[in-house]
Amino acid sequence: MKTAIFPLLLTFLLLAPSLWGDFSGRMKSRLSDVVAQKDAGTIGEGMDGFLHSRNSPDSAVIALVKAENKDRRELFKALAAKTGGDSTAVAKKFFEGIATKAKAGHWFKKHLVNGSKSRLILLAQISCLFFCLIGISSCSFNRTANIDSDHPSKADGFSHNSFVEIIQQTEENQRKKKSLILESEWLKLRLQVVEAEKYACSARSAELELASEMARFGSLDQKLSGEGFIGENQRIHWNAQLESKRSSTITAEARANLLRRDLFDLRQKIVDLGYQVPEGPVVE
Repeated sequence: MKTAIFPLLLTFLLLAPSLWGDFSGRMKSRLSDVVAQKDAGTIGEGMDGFLHSRNSPDSAVIALVKAENKDRRELFKALAAKTGGDSTAVAKKFFEGIATKAKAGHWFKKHLVNGSKSRLILLAQISCLFFCLIGISSCSFNRTANIDSDHPSKADGFSHNSFVEIIQQTEENQRKKKSLILESEWLKLRLQVVEAEKYACSARSAELELASEMARFGSLDQKLSGEGFIGENQRIHWNAQLESKRSSTITAEARANLLRRDLFDLRQKIVDLGYQVPEGPVVE
């Protein structure tokens, strides 16, 4: 096709209903109901360009989907006639235009390539561009303007997003940034705790190794008759070394305990801010 499908499709709905038939006006009038049902999770967009009910037993929802799809079918046929294409391709472009500007909260119905039964999947996005542009129906439009597919239009920051949506996106982004800052702070402190615990384990290993050697020689000394082979000065010397090892272990464990307390306080701070933090060691 020589004309960009989705922008042209949107301009159809921005024109007076008298130019393109009653379906344009009907689609505009039921727009709020369509959005409300998407918010409720009862309907969603399909890759075929039409609305789909999410197995809703509500007859009003079923009627809404049926009426909307009937008008969309007329819209696709009218646009296909204008562009020289076919309605299926127009519907596909229609869906792609919606999907590129979706946001979290709604779902799409995905059709399988082999034509088998479709499956519903939750997506993190909802249609935004289509409905925002419909809302500015008072904007003027040059009927003779054509958009060359070789020169796609640039995004217009004045019309592609509502102010409320941008504020919501800003808040979500700030919250994500805050969570990453807290995570970085937690990881740094957690690393200090791990290193302190490793050092305490090493100090304890040195203490136990010396204590084991002294116990082994003490056992041999007791088996010998007389005073044995361990002199009094040797006892004093080795007991002093063992006491030094124990002192190092106590100091290392005390430092690790202080860092663990700091980590606990940081974790409580993060939880109070509404975030989650893993408890205990990551690897056991």
